[in-house]
Amino acid sequence: SPLSSSSAASDVYKRQVRGLLILEPTMIRLSLTNLKKSRLFQTRHYKTIPQKSSFELKPQLDFKYFRVNKEEIEKNVKRRKSFGNIHLVIKLYDNWRKMDHTIDTLRKKRNTIAADISKLDKSSDLKSQKEELVQQGKSIKEELVLKETEKEKLWKRLLREGLKIPNNTHPSVPDGDETNATVISVYGKPPIFSFKPKDHVELAELHRLVDFQAGSKVTGSKFYYGMNDAVLLEFALVQWTLSKLKQKGFTLYTTPDIVHQALAEGCGFRPRSKASQMYNIRDSDLCLVGTSEIPLGAYHYDTILPKHELPIKMAAFSHCFRAETGVGSASKGLYRVHQFSKVEMFVLCEPSQSEQLHKDLLDIEIEILSELGLHFRVLDMPAGDLGAPAYRKYDIECWMPFKNGFGEVTSASNCTDFQSRRLRIRYNAAQNTNLFVHTLNATAAAIPRLTLAILENFQDADGNIILPQVLVPLMGKTAITLHDTKIKP
Repeated sequence: SPLSSSSAASDVYKRQVRGLLILEPTMIRLSLTNLKKSRLFQTRHYKTIPQKSSFELKPQLDFKYFRVNKEEIEKNVKRRKSFGNIHLVIKLYDNWRKMDHTIDTLRKKRNTIAADISKLDKSSDLKSQKEELVQQGKSIKEELVLKETEKEKLWKRLLREGLKIPNNTHPSVPDGDETNATVISVYGKPPIFSFKPKDHVELAELHRLVDFQAGSKVTGSKFYYGMNDAVLLEFALVQWTLSKLKQKGFTLYTTPDIVHQALAEGCGFRPRSKASQMYNIRDSDLCLVGTSEIPLGAYHYDTILPKHELPIKMAAFSHCFRAETGVGSASKGLYRVHQFSKVEMFVLCEPSQSEQLHKDLLDIEIEILSELGLHFRVLDMPAGDLGAPAYRKYDIECWMPFKNGFGEVTSASNCTDFQSRRLRIRYNAAQNTNLFVHTLNATAAAIPRLTLAILENFQDADGNIILPQVLVPLMGKTAITLHDTKIKP
């Protein structure tokens, strides 16, 4: 008799796929007799098989450009305080080219021998000559195997070292570290309090918005639980930001929280490095993303895009995981945490479009923070503060009373073709001509830091938080008050 919804049809069986245990509802109908004989009623013990590295990045670096411009690249590496070694890269590239030439010579010699053998007559007086050629052919074949293996090892090392070379730097970028950043513009004014303001940690505890102690107990330091109005505030910020970006022509995404390490490397991150701030998944080639810039960039991996589709504007809401830690009061509370939510913008475009689009992304960030009513400044970041992918980067810092100064809330980077060469993202510029796109990324809303800024800047003497006007319709109220949490100060 067929299975009913109240009987064994509700059972599940375990199937192992790529090392993960996945539960699937049975979609078949069996007689009760056959059911008892089936695997549904058998007790099995499964052992999770670690995932093997199955994804290999195949970047297309311009080693000829490296070779011709090695002096400028060496100066740029030093200016950016990077660790790439252009001289080692050129040496490896020259060795690889020599090996490639040697292999080509051996292949030509092998082909010549094969042609000579085919011409020889099978008569006995030529048999010894033929055998000698056959032995020569075997010897060359064996040598080719060794040389090709050596060439492959050289190529892998060349790529490994080549990937360490940072992007070029915009000529207007200042020198030095972050303390030498150029202030481009300042918006709004800092709040003036007639009382001693509380910091965001005190306010969060007062309104039962964040529980750092529970987060530390369950996961560890720098993790937290968002609660009550903090949850509503997070989703109000996300909804408002995504709606704004959709109106500006962005396609909206949610993205995987886990990616292949190789794709993170393609975006300029170094998940396998000892100094990495990324979380890797043991016994696999996967890692947690530190920003949705990574899965958004990887979305078009190894793709040739039609020219008429550019620029492609993408925006994603995602979780972000970062192992970086800070010390002292400057990193307290929500300012630096290991897991947070963020809305990120990502753009692919023609090279001629990237500089203007970089300014457009910055304008969107300025618009968002201005409409939230925050006091902030825009910085042109120095060469020593640029990550490897960035050609130029603008940071925006908001006024944060707990710092009695500014704290970073967004960044916007033009990465030119640094990421697209590693991720093999091109566009058909003309018939039979494919060029690498330029990529850009920018923060639209980093939730913990915006929450911090809103709590501290918009508090009143009674400890209430006056909400930005743009968020009132989504929050359903004008303020977060002590009455909401039923807690007396």
